[in-house]
Amino acid sequence: MEADLVYKSSRLVYKGLLPKANTEKDSEYKDLLKLCLSDHDFKDSVDAVAEGLMLAVVDISEQGIILTPLSSESRFAMGLSEYRKELEGDSDPQDMDAKAKRGLIALTQVAIAATFFPTAEDLDDDDYEVLGKSAAIKDMNTVLMNMCDNIVSEEDQELIAPSLKMGAELIKALPETLPNAKVPTLKYRYGAITIIAKHLEKSGMLNQQKTSDGEVYFPTYKYQQLLKRRSVGRLFDLCHDYSQTPKEPKKHDQKGDNGE
Repeated sequence: MEADLVYKSSRLVYKGLLPKANTEKDSEYKDLLKLCLSDHDFKDSVDAVAEGLMLAVVDISEQGIILTPLSSESRFAMGLSEYRKELEGDSDPQDMDAKAKRGLIALTQVAIAATFFPTAEDLDDDDYEVLGKSAAIKDMNTVLMNMCDNIVSEEDQELIAPSLKMGAELIKALPETLPNAKVPTLKYRYGAITIIAKHLEKSGMLNQQKTSDGEVYFPTYKYQQLLKRRSVGRLFDLCHDYSQTPKEPKKHDQKGDNGE
């Protein structure tokens, strides 16, 4: 009986590690989730297996189990350099400053999240995904540019990490599109957003659909729960605020004063 408990617990954790595990297509996964929701001993066993793998159970529902690394030492934690390599592939511009690159990636990720979840209430509403909010790359670009404009114009620059300031300046300097680009790259905004959106889609955070107007993305329940439970605190709050709250220019700016 104990061996069976460990086996089933391990199977459920394994299913949770699959980026696109789907209870509608996987009856074993569906049954294991039902058992976990109804049996406290099984839930404790699942938590123990996850902890042994340096993972934490973020959420369990009939839609799936959501896991996150307990620390950067976890085998399932992706380091920043590895993550950037995953995102950039062979399109990494060699002349791009490392801090600016980190800022570009962080700001683009937050902009995508803020596009789908404009307010804290949206993020906390578990029925929000059911509404089927979708976004195209151009919508994410609008939020990203609004965020970068506000970061660059922020008077109290001590609020902004240097990498975010540099990332915002880099993003603003990039062309929106490159008409002759055959694949997305970090050398233009639509390309950078597309690379990161496709990475999120690959990781089971977004679903992509093709429509008559082009490709659009939908947030998944997994994405919503990870943002709600494990979003990067102050960075997410700060950038999310900038993405939604355009700042009015100061009067001395309008008169051409240099602000000194």
